[in-house]
This record gives sequence, structure tokens and C-alpha cells, in this order.
Amino acid sequence: MSAENPLAFIFPGQGTQRVGMTEALSSNDPEIITIVDRTFEEASEILGRDLKTLCTDGPEEYLDVPGVTEPAILSTSISALRVLGYYDTHPDIVAGHSLGEYSALVAAKSLSFDQAVELVKRRGECMEETKEQNPEGMGMAAVLGMSLQEVESICDRYGVEVANINAPGQVVISGRDNLITAVIQKIGERKVRRLRVGIASHSSLMQSAREKMDYHLEGIDIKDPEIPFVQNITGDYVFTGGEIRDGLSEQMTGRVLWQDSMLRMQKDGVAEYIDVGPGDVLARLVKRIDPIAKASRFEDKIPSSNGLHAYQD
Repeated sequence: MSAENPLAFIFPGQGTQRVGMTEALSSNDPEIITIVDRTFEEASEILGRDLKTLCTDGPEEYLDVPGVTEPAILSTSISALRVLGYYDTHPDIVAGHSLGEYSALVAAKSLSFDQAVELVKRRGECMEETKEQNPEGMGMAAVLGMSLQEVESICDRYGVEVANINAPGQVVISGRDNLITAVIQKIGERKVRRLRVGIASHSSLMQSAREKMDYHLEGIDIKDPEIPFVQNITGDYVFTGGEIRDGLSEQMTGRVLWQDSMLRMQKDGVAEYIDVGPGDVLARLVKRIDPIAKASRFEDKIPSSNGLHAYQD
């Protein structure tokens, strides 16, 4: 790291979507209004639908469709990134959680926003097709307060897979819906929380989606990152467009090593993180992994925002 006190931008993924997710971008400043409107207009033109209205007004069930969810979260995150840039707040290092990697790669200038919108649209569609091919259902759940070894033992017993290693005491599992239900019944609802998704991300059930996504990734020119980028699948830096392409493919079926990614940044002296996107999921994970680090939602850094103070609890 060249910066003395590096600042990390971290970008969230699926599960952070909600009706009203653009509220934190509301402003009376005409420049900010223009930045946000233009970002959503760019995305809407590619998607062929009014994405900002969907984010603002719903309906919620449509916003939960992966082909809509993914561009919606990406567009909210890139709007926030551009607004932060307007106020001269820029990252020294970037990382994104699952889908959030596409936002991080726009920040790192490896992908253009247009490229990222097209890719996440395709990614969502590939996942939706895989969901339709599995009528028995798929799901994901967060296992809380258990070690990785304990969770892996449960996965072996019930035929599900570890999808995300998010923080100490928070591991996400992925698999067929009936098997996720069996795990919840065995461990208890206090320790297992079903996630608001109808797919089994980061598991072998996504193999067909990965193969389809590989086709779309091959057609995209991915540049070497201009800002240090920490990748999910390795929990470490990657430096070339080829490595990025491989990682985006692998993360379709492989584990998200978010805790390792955070520890890698911590090792390089990052003590401040900004959660650039809807919600504060990643800001909360920062505090679980590195309690002394400063973790803010992006709106806390915008002078015209009515955002809350930096997350401390």
C-alpha cells in the first residue's frame, strides 16, 4: 500500500436489496441528483426497464428476481461511488462481497459501468435459469455462533455446502431447500437464519450457471485494476484482468472468503472502511472481524446526507 492510512471501499451483494434502497442517495443538491439519475438511466437503457423506479417503489417480489436484483444493487453502489467521488472521497483499496465484486471492479477501473451492468444482468439470468432447472428448490442460510469446523461437519452430514465465510461465528451454507430446512430444524432457528434468496449461490448447484457465465465473461475486456483489488475466491490481491476473469467464474461455485479478504486488508494497515451500497451489512461484518476499525455507511461521508454516524456497535 502506498497510502499511509489506506481507506477501503467495500461493496455489498445480494440480500441487501429492498424497496426504498436509494433513499440514502436523496439530496437537494442538483449535482448529486444528476449523478444518481444518470447512473440509473445508464443501467435502465441496458436493461430496458426503469430501474430507479423499481428500487424506489418496487414491487418487492420483482426486485427479488436475480436479473433485477443484481443490476439494482450494482447501480445503487455505483451511484454512491460517484457521489463519494464528487466529494473527493476515493478508495486506496477495494473489495466486494459476491455480486459486490462487480461494483468493486468498476471502482478499480477494471470494468466500465456499462460492462458491469450487462454482466450482472447475465449473472442474475444464469442463476434464475438454474433455479428453474431445480424445481425442488434451493436456499441459503447463515449459521451463527459456530466455528467453521462445526459448520463443515454439519454440511458433510446433511449434504449442503459452505458458501461464505463472513466473520468469526458467521458462516453461510448453501444447498437444496429441503436440506437447508433439515439443518435449521436440527440446529434451531436461533443459530440458523434463512436468507432471502431462492438460489444456492457459491455451491456446486450453480455449475450450469457458471458454465453459462463463462461464455459472457469471455466476451468482455477486463482490464488490470488501477486500484488494489482483493478477490473473494482467494482472499488476496489479484493484479491482472485474466486473474479477475478466473475469479468471477470461480466464485459462482466457490466459497466467498470474506473474512480472509478483510484480514488481508487489515494486515496492510486499513483501519477505515466505507460500505458503498444499500444497507450496512458489510459495516457490521467489519466490526465482527476488526472491532477497533472504523466502519461507515457511505451516506455518513456525504455532507448533504441525513445519514447516521459511523457504525460503532
